[in-house]
Amino acid sequence: MVRFVDTIEALSFCTPVTASVDAEERGCAIATVSDRCDAIIHLEGLIDVEKEKKRIAEVIVKKKIQLDKLRDPKSDSDKIPQAVREANKEKASELDGELEKLNDALSTLSTME
Repeated sequence: MVRFVDTIEALSFCTPVTASVDAEERGCAIATVSDRCDAIIHLEGLIDVEKEKKRIAEVIVKKKIQLDKLRDPKSDSDKIPQAVREANKEKASELDGELEKLNDALSTLSTME
């Protein structure tokens, strides 16, 4: 990994980039790149972790409310046109994906504490 540091710096427009086999550091967010590689991004002092966690939690609540409305049994009624029901299922699927990413972001921020 050390041999790719210069390439990673150039491609990511980030300096300094270091490669390490040590465990995560305090004040860093950890993002999994693959099953053998994690990116550890130093964010301490750049963001207010508690404020960002609160913001993400509020977004999660709003998305869950939207999802509950879309999954309401009344929204699958025969009175609702099939095209609208399909659109609602697609929106629900998109919301599921968004919620998964938001939960991942929240857990990433939790590693910074």
